[in-house]
Amino acid sequence: MPLIPINTDAPLYHFPYATIGLIVVNTICFVATGCATNERLLEPWLLQYGEGLNPLEWIPAAFAHGGFMHLIGNMFFLWGFGLVVEGKLGWRVFIPLYLAMAAAWGASVDLLTVHRTDGRCLGASGVIFSLMAISLVWAPKNEMHIVGFLVYRVVSFHVTIMVYSLWYLALNILELLLSKFEMGSSGLHMVGCVIGFAVGVVFLRKGWVDCEKWDLFSVLSGKYGRFAEENWALGSPSITGKVYGELPLPTGTDVNVTDASPAIRIRKTSSAMKQVNALIDSGDVLTAADELMTMRLRETDICPDEARMKRLAMGLLQAQAFDDAEIWLQEYIDLYPEDNAWARIRMAQLLLSQLRRPHAALQTLKGLSLAAVNEQLQTLAKKIVRAAKEQVRSGVQDEEPEW
Repeated sequence: MPLIPINTDAPLYHFPYATIGLIVVNTICFVATGCATNERLLEPWLLQYGEGLNPLEWIPAAFAHGGFMHLIGNMFFLWGFGLVVEGKLGWRVFIPLYLAMAAAWGASVDLLTVHRTDGRCLGASGVIFSLMAISLVWAPKNEMHIVGFLVYRVVSFHVTIMVYSLWYLALNILELLLSKFEMGSSGLHMVGCVIGFAVGVVFLRKGWVDCEKWDLFSVLSGKYGRFAEENWALGSPSITGKVYGELPLPTGTDVNVTDASPAIRIRKTSSAMKQVNALIDSGDVLTAADELMTMRLRETDICPDEARMKRLAMGLLQAQAFDDAEIWLQEYIDLYPEDNAWARIRMAQLLLSQLRRPHAALQTLKGLSLAAVNEQLQTLAKKIVRAAKEQVRSGVQDEEPEW
């Protein structure tokens, strides 16, 4: 059963111009080689290995395909993993990287088969497996939307890039072992994986890509995303021995906890509100959000105090409960106009990366003073503005909210 990636929830800071262009170029090359029906036209595009180094064959072989289904399958995978990699790098970096990895793949195949039986190969799958390995390093916890075919039924589901990639790696490693390390399709794929993994690690270590602490090594260490920040713990028990409410806020801004203010719509703390406060302090933000929504059916203006509202919003973002996070970010922005810079930046990030609304993201940041936030949030705000403006220039329209 083929499992085809068609979309991802990974943050995309750049429109996939190059990925779309590469799909078009591969299709044109397929037609130029006679749609794999003319051996004479296809022959010059093949990588003939086992005959020493053939540099002129390294890149052309990555743009030739042996049949229509071969082309279609590779292009779906190029789309899925190209979205992730180009989405972080932009087309100006992605295109030369793609061609460099294609050349590295061809050179590696020639070097590994120099003393073996002659053979030939073609297809974009080698460099696509490089993109898959890079995606595994940069965004293992993000999900792919997968479509597959089971007998006569179409199935659709979401799976993390880590699980999806490791599944295909396991299949290819098993096939490579069974073939006694012959340079078949599994061997060609694994060459691409090694190249992609090396590229992903180098870009990450050199700081040439910002994975916002969601990379493979952060995930494996257990300190990823907001957990990567010093003294951060969500709930109890934690590695610090402290609960969420006892720790500094993740933005680095000190906030004094006050239970009431005459200028803010906060009612006298009831027993139910005390329970909600306790839930927020313990890190159980999902239950707290549900309880608050139930309470708001009776009292429409009830809300936590400033510090707890901030913890609630940030915790919901961490838990990827984006609909609830949007509610409390907007609540904070409305209630605290003099001290809401961090909330506006996080709201803009949510609007851009999850809700596909670049115009709304720019409007949220309009007139924002970055002096009120730390360096990390300043960098994030600038990145959001660049990505949103690029999407607007490319004609992306805001998606309508789902009510």
